[in-house]
Formats: sequence, structure tokens, C-alpha cells
Amino acid sequence: GKGVLGLGAEEVAWFGLVWLPCLLLTLGCTRQEGRLRKRTRHSSVFNLYEALDGTLLEGFAVDPSIAEVEVGRHLLPPRLKPRALRAEITTTFDKWHSVVQGAARERWAQAATRLGIPLPIDALSLDDATTCVLPVYVAILRQRDSRRVVVIDGGDGTLDEPLSAVLTANLGYLTEALDAAAR
Repeated sequence: GKGVLGLGAEEVAWFGLVWLPCLLLTLGCTRQEGRLRKRTRHSSVFNLYEALDGTLLEGFAVDPSIAEVEVGRHLLPPRLKPRALRAEITTTFDKWHSVVQGAARERWAQAATRLGIPLPIDALSLDDATTCVLPVYVAILRQRDSRRVVVIDGGDGTLDEPLSAVLTANLGYLTEALDAAAR
């Protein structure tokens, strides 16, 4: 079809429900609080990451409940192992904690924030990892010789631009998994 002003429009090459693999990690965070009487405080943060390249999807102050679901077809296999994500989080925190130069510390602080590490903290432990899935609606759009993915959250129906970018970056993997599920 034609788009606005007769220019080429995108066409839907594929649309459907996909179960996105995720990792729920519990980060134990320890910090010193108080001005006069220092007290060590420990809290937990529950971070949900997609398991294709490890992008943080959401952080929770309380442990979110995860229910068993029947996924049927279109379950994407994870590309990222919990061990690899744990190593990235640990390495990033250790680098942030050890560097002293302002610019380097700021770079590592930004990387830590992207991974959901609530800075500043004095110590970090990775206490638990749970695999789970999220329902998302995926459209693979094609325009001439290019393709992109648009993701709609299966829970609230909103456009998820960060996940759209992740799945577009993993488009080859996505189409292989969908082709395998169709067989």
C-alpha cells in the first residue's frame, strides 16, 4: 500500500502473541545510613530483565508475584543465561565501587543505573534468580527492504518502545524462533 503523500507505507509481515523470556533477579543492597550514628541497612530490589540481551524492564520494591501460565506456541527461548546477567551486574557494581576519577565513576554509575542497581550503596549481593515469561503482542513490519518490530504490552495494551528496540535488534533470532514454532 501507499503511505502519506503516496510514499511507501509499512506492511505487517507477522503479528501475534509472543511469550518473552525474562529473569527476575533479587538484588540485596547494603548501605550505611545516619549522620551521627551510622547504621548498616539492608534492603532488596526485585528487577525484571528480558532474557534476550538483558535490558532492565522494571524494578520493584516488593517481590512481585509470578504465576504459572500455559504458554503454548510462540515461546521465545532465552538467549541470556542468569549467570551472564549476574556477572554483568556484579562487574558493573565492582567497577563503580572501585574507580575514583569523576568521569569514570559517572560512566559506571550510568551503567549501574541502566542495570537497576540503586546507587549509592556499599555492598551488593545477588540473592535469587527466577525465570519467567511476559505476554507481548509483536508486529513485524516491513517497508521495502527493511524490517522493524513493534511490541505491545500484553498486560495493559501500551506500546513498549524499549522492547520494540530490543526485539528489532534481535530480529533474526525472533524470526528463527517463530519459524521453528510454526513447524
